[in-house]
Formats: sequence, C-alpha cells, structure tokens
Amino acid sequence: NKESLKWVASTLKEYPDAIYTFDRKRQEGCFETALRLRKIKLLQLAVTTLVDGSLDAENEKQSILTTDIPNEGRRALDAMIANYPSEFTVAVLESMTFVKVPFTKQRLLDRDEKLTCGSPAYLDPWWKYPLVDSEEEAGGKAVRTAAVLPIPGLGTMSFLSSLVWNAPAKAFDNEAMAVVLRVIWRSHIKKFFVLDMVVYLAFFTLWVFLIDNRVSKYDTAIAIVLLILNSINFAREIWQSNFGRHLGYFSSGWNQIDLASIAGVYAYSVLFATSKGNASDHVPLAVITTLLLTMKLISYLRAFNETGWLVTVLSQNFRDVRGFLLVLFAVIVGFAICFQQLFSSNDSSEESNYFGSLRTSMLSTYEMCILGQYESSLLYESQHQVLSILTFVLAVTCILVVVLNALISLLADSYARVQENAVANRRKEKAELIVEYMSLLPSWRRLQ
Repeated sequence: NKESLKWVASTLKEYPDAIYTFDRKRQEGCFETALRLRKIKLLQLAVTTLVDGSLDAENEKQSILTTDIPNEGRRALDAMIANYPSEFTVAVLESMTFVKVPFTKQRLLDRDEKLTCGSPAYLDPWWKYPLVDSEEEAGGKAVRTAAVLPIPGLGTMSFLSSLVWNAPAKAFDNEAMAVVLRVIWRSHIKKFFVLDMVVYLAFFTLWVFLIDNRVSKYDTAIAIVLLILNSINFAREIWQSNFGRHLGYFSSGWNQIDLASIAGVYAYSVLFATSKGNASDHVPLAVITTLLLTMKLISYLRAFNETGWLVTVLSQNFRDVRGFLLVLFAVIVGFAICFQQLFSSNDSSEESNYFGSLRTSMLSTYEMCILGQYESSLLYESQHQVLSILTFVLAVTCILVVVLNALISLLADSYARVQENAVANRRKEKAELIVEYMSLLPSWRRLQ
C-alpha cells in the first residue's frame, strides 16, 4: 500500500545500505522480493537506490562493485523493460550516475585517450583536493577518476535490443546511455558502418548502371557483381534475424525495406537475364526497386548527427499521416466520381476527355484540387453548369483549403514532437544501428 511504500522510500533515502537486506527464510534479496510480489513501485525504488549514487561509499571499505547487487539490479532492470510500463525504465535511467572504482586515485590522461570517454555532464564528487590546481599544471592533460556505471552490461546486445524494441526514445535521453552508445559506436561499430556504407554506395551505383538503357557493354558483368553483393546482403539479413527466429527484426520498417529491396534486385536480375538484356520490358519493377534502394540509402543517414534527426522527422511524419492519407483518398474518390458524371459527356473523344473514366477522373481531380490545374471551359460547357460550378467550389474549398491546411497542422505537430525529444530520437536511431551491426558480429566480439 501507499503507506508501506512511503516507509520503504524514506528508509532507503536515509539508509541506502538497506538495499543489502537479505531474506534468509526465502533466500532472496530486495530485488527478488519486489519481482516476486510484482510491485513495480518497490522495484523502481530498489533499482533507483542502486543507480543514483546513494551506495557510493565515501570510505573504500565497502563498494557495491564487490557484491552481486549490480547483477541483481541488471536482472531487475531487464524485467522492468520487458514487463512493465516504460516510464519506470525511463525514470531509472535518468537517475543513473557513475560509481567510483574502489582503491583508485586521480590520474592525468591525454584528452584523446580512450580512457577519457566519460561525459562532461558528470562532476567528480570524490575528491576534496584535486590532483592539480589549474589547467597549466596539468600540461594539457585531463584529470580523470576511474568510475563505472553501477549496472553491468548496458552495452550488450541483449540489453540494447530490449531497450530499442520495448522502450520509447526518452529511455535514451540521459547521459548514462549517451556514454554507452558513444563508446560502443566509436570503439566497435563505426568502422563496420563506414565499410558497409561504402560497399552499398558501390552497389547502388552498379544498380543505376544496370537499369540505364544506354549502358549495354558491361551489363552482364554488372549483373553478376550485383547478384553477388545482393546475395551477401541477403545472407546478412538472415543472420541478423537469427534465421527468422528474432521476431523483433520483422517489426522494424527499415528491415522490411531491406528485404523488399533484396527481393526486387533478385527479381529484376532474373527477368533481365531471361529477356537477354532488354531492360525496357521491366520498367515498373526497376522503378519500385529503385525507390526501395533509395529508402535503404536514406537509412544510412541515421548515423550522422546532421541528418539523423531529419530521417526521424520524415519517419514520424509518414507514420502520423497514414490515417490522413486514407481520408484524403476517400475525399478525392468521391469528387472524382462526381466530376466524371458532370464532365464525361463534354467531349466524345475519350483521349481528350480527362474525366472519361474513373482512373483519369481521379488523376484530373488531384490536379484540379491539389495542384490547381484546370480548364475553366469544363465548367461552362457542362450540361449542368450551375451544379458543376458549385461542386468545383466545394471540392477546392474542402481539399485545397480545409484538408491540406489540416495536413500542414498535423505535420507541424509531428515535427514539434520530434524536436521536443530530438536528442533522444537521434540516440535511439543510433542504438538501432548499433544493435543491427552487433547482431552481425560473432559472440566473442560482442563481449569485448
């Protein structure tokens, strides 16, 4: 109940060491008790006490790093991510800070050394008397104290993938996860990403040469190289999805685009070979595959700070306007049918009559109401002149004024929501890339 939770909170605040309490009868600690009772508030209190620095002892006779408490906290955090609302995980990660490694002293390190990977947002609260009094005495070096995050394994693939698929972007809006992602990206993933992007740019260039009708001398060689690279990409996607057993893989829109583009390249290559190099017969497939490959190229831009937030904005915009596009499509279909009835008899020639069929009427309605392109003679030559004018005014007012202004407002609201959590969204995009590349690494490499 609330009273007991208040008592636990006050006890942990005054006596953080109470987290070490162990129930000998049940053979369980605080974290196991909270998980067994399914008390998420109690679990949050216990994990928060572990990560917020309350247990960082001033004397070095006792440290949580020499106990099993951090591992128990990691298991509790995993359970929070998988089974409870995400706001509890976000609150815990926001309160996380560094814990000093016991029996260590301050050291002078080069600023570009890997050991100086800590965040500048964290202060050094452990030393009353600094190693040097000024930057001049440091000789251009940085004063650093060895410290670690209180929960182990935050950079493992299992934890990051669980956080990516089950938690919102706000879970990455904290300095703890920022340090984890930065270290993993710079130390392990960045070089693989650069190599992968260069290979894909070469693949995309070969694809452009293959579908270009003017290039024919090396078509066979280009097609063979494309098939080899496409097969490597296919094997990579199979490995990344754990041979289809990783269900979270298929929930990602970027992974779906990868699979669709691979299938499109295979299909076009087969048709290209069977038609003896006559590419003009497969233009629709080439267009669809090129669009998919372009979207895959855009997915690589998530790794850069200058473009990652733009990709997030576009992705969020497309997700937000899905329902709106259905409404717009229904409105255009309705007015297209009306205009077909009003204007189809104006001209007996089917080729010059833009409203002769439902397909052409829908395209003409789109041009009329969205692009503002129409011929005024259509209105005055209609057999129902007054009704035609009224319907035209209603369609333009409804679609061009009301519906499109609603779209602008919807996109502005979507942009504002993305910008509100711009840093968090950018970090989550990078975390997705890290998980993607970590899944391709051998298990021994992931543990480094």
